[in-house]
Amino acid sequence: MFTGTKDLKISENTTIFVDNGDTVDLNCTCDKSSWHGPDGSKAMRDYTALVMYSDGLQINPNLNITNVDIYGNFTKGLCHLKINNFSIVNDGIYRCSHFLDDIPYVSYYNIYSKRPPTNLKIIQAAKNNIIYWREGVQLNLTCTVKNGIPAATLLWRKDNLTVANGSSDNLSYQFTPTRFDHMQNITCSAFSVLLTTTLSHTIQLDIQYRPYLIIQRKKDSIVEGESIELCCLPNSNPHAHYIAWKRNKSEVALWRQNFTTNFDELNKDFCFRIHSVYRNRTGNYTCFAENSIAKSNSSIAINVLYPPDVIATYAISEESIMLSCIPDGNPKNYTFYDWEHRSDFNEHIRWFYGTPESHLIINKSENRRANEDDGIYVCTVSNGVSNPKGNFSQEGQVRVESSASPVFFTDNEPVQIGQYGKIVELTIKFYDKLYNSTVFITKNGTTVRTNARIENITTHEIFYGVRIRVSGIQYTIPLQLTSANDFTNYTVEACNDIGCNNLYVQVQSANCPESPSNISVKVTGQRVTVSWYPGFDGGFDQTFLLELRTDFSLNFTVIVPKNETIEENMAYILDNLSPNTAYFIRIFSRNKIGDSNKTDYVAFITPQSSVENRLYQSAEFLDSETRRREAELLNPIASSSHNNELYQMQMQTYKRNDGRSLQHSLVQRVEELAVEPLPKITGADLNYAEIEFENRQLPCPVIIHGIGDKTIYSDIVVGAQLSNRLSTTESSSESEDDFIYVDGIENYTERRKMNASQQ
Repeated sequence: MFTGTKDLKISENTTIFVDNGDTVDLNCTCDKSSWHGPDGSKAMRDYTALVMYSDGLQINPNLNITNVDIYGNFTKGLCHLKINNFSIVNDGIYRCSHFLDDIPYVSYYNIYSKRPPTNLKIIQAAKNNIIYWREGVQLNLTCTVKNGIPAATLLWRKDNLTVANGSSDNLSYQFTPTRFDHMQNITCSAFSVLLTTTLSHTIQLDIQYRPYLIIQRKKDSIVEGESIELCCLPNSNPHAHYIAWKRNKSEVALWRQNFTTNFDELNKDFCFRIHSVYRNRTGNYTCFAENSIAKSNSSIAINVLYPPDVIATYAISEESIMLSCIPDGNPKNYTFYDWEHRSDFNEHIRWFYGTPESHLIINKSENRRANEDDGIYVCTVSNGVSNPKGNFSQEGQVRVESSASPVFFTDNEPVQIGQYGKIVELTIKFYDKLYNSTVFITKNGTTVRTNARIENITTHEIFYGVRIRVSGIQYTIPLQLTSANDFTNYTVEACNDIGCNNLYVQVQSANCPESPSNISVKVTGQRVTVSWYPGFDGGFDQTFLLELRTDFSLNFTVIVPKNETIEENMAYILDNLSPNTAYFIRIFSRNKIGDSNKTDYVAFITPQSSVENRLYQSAEFLDSETRRREAELLNPIASSSHNNELYQMQMQTYKRNDGRSLQHSLVQRVEELAVEPLPKITGADLNYAEIEFENRQLPCPVIIHGIGDKTIYSDIVVGAQLSNRLSTTESSSESEDDFIYVDGIENYTERRKMNASQQ
């Protein structure tokens, strides 16, 4: 169909494995196609030896393959090659040649009938499946198989491990055996999906090797005066026929194989015993063994041993502490273990890695207290020889004491608690190896003179994270806490010949606060100002609380918002109290410990409401500018008083926790009246009032104040009966404004003006 293959394009190359008797249907989806394939000869397996099966849909009349058919439809682009009852004679390459858009294409199909692998064997194996070989010589093994279709996978396995694999009809494996390969099995296996049972061949290795000697002794150490038994165990293939013990090249024991030696006696321990070993028996003992392959030997050194005596020394410089461990024993190959740091009471503190030369260097640090490196240092050494008690590790120790300024113990309380007005005893503990320290205590830079009690103590301290016992000095310093200023920070300085160290101690109070004092109440209209002096706060921030009660109501509490600072004289304004009412007030303070004692009640009476018709309005606080603008908009307000006033009572401002101010005011506005000129007032126009007080014991002295405290009417006789009422002709120079409020008024009667002409 095609005159040449230069411009051919291969569109497909497929390999197919089929079972005998299967039907194979190959399609060439194209037009102008032709099929070529094998002629049934085993020699024709390449691309060039193919014969024509069909040209288009016409089968080759000269084709001697009878189980093929050609069918299809060029209109639909179909041209099928059908192979019926496929067998081994149909194995080969099938080619479909066709055009696609006038471009020549070919498709190849490699079709083979399936068959399993057979005839697996290891070429080097003897009839008994044993391979004889020598240690150290490379061994080459080859496994062959008559391969199947598809090709099987070959595996070499040794010690249950895969050591080589491949898919060809042979597989090689090379390795150099050792004595450990003696009597080991090696297996070659073929794996295929067509096999119901894996093909395999196993061989055993017989490796010959020289004697390997293991010297055993009954004890790990040889101490002078003891006995020792040396044993030599040869391991070889073939067995050793000669074993001997030699000391310094002289034979001390011998065994040689002869005709009467049983096989069971071979490769067993060969021992000899040395009685009463002394230093003169020191030397090398060598075991010799020989077989047909080679001769081997192994030696052991015998020496009279004794444990080391250990001495530890130290030297202190400005930068470090250097300790040395000096052992003396036999053998000289010492093992130095970690250094141990112990307390003066032999308690473990820490371990150190020393140098290989048995030294230990401890660098000093400013971050450590000077006494932390003091104590007992233990050096532990072993040369493998036990002492009479059976201990293999020997110790040497030295006590290190550094000269340093006093060191305060960490368990000193930085905050110590005292009570106001009493004596607190500050307990100060420190470490001083010189035992000549002097202690000073200062407050705000001023030395506090006091008599301290001194005693030697044993306490506990944390050294490098370990709680141990330490010896120290304890100073008990009494302080008189007579004022709040005594609850402050103190500096304790301890000095010796080397230097000084400081400890800062804060004395705190853990009491409830003291009661407020100097309670006073000032009544101005319906506004009451309560003042007091704060007491000692007990060492913590305090809050003041006011308790207020009347004759007819239950107690209630007003909590005073906390100021940023506590002033020497505190004040709080109570507003909107009921008029003409007797109140009793007391104050106490509170801190996080608890409440102070409450003060005695202070009694006061709010005045009766003013006779003028006034409107009381609760409003937010207005600043001065707002009030000025408001005053400009309002008309003047007239009242029955002698002057027109806008009354405004404002509470004291306090800050809340969020920083915002709480401000309220009580605005007292006078009802607006028509402004008329007032007539001139004469003595006959003046009013008078009859004032009667309730006949009861009042809680406080009776004092009548004029408005603005300009007049104090102190000549009042409490409890006296009114003898004569004032006549209409009597007058007084006092103004009615003098009687805006009176403490303790029970009845108030207003007498209208009387016309002088009616008298």
